[in-house]
Amino acid sequence: MFHMALLNSGFLLDDPATLTDPLEKLIKVGFGFDREAECKEIEVEISESEEEDEFDEMDDPFFKD
Repeated sequence: MFHMALLNSGFLLDDPATLTDPLEKLIKVGFGFDREAECKEIEVEISESEEEDEFDEMDDPFFKD
């Protein structure tokens, strides 16, 4: 909770893993995995057409002037 309070107050964490490691374990337990289970890294390939598509604010239905 201390690290979350630091972030909410606008401070930066020297070691982000102090916050993310416990959160990762909590998420694993929530999904029914072993708390200490290793996470498999995956590689995501992005096609050139996806890289060229940029978000346009005017396409956003919630965009307001």
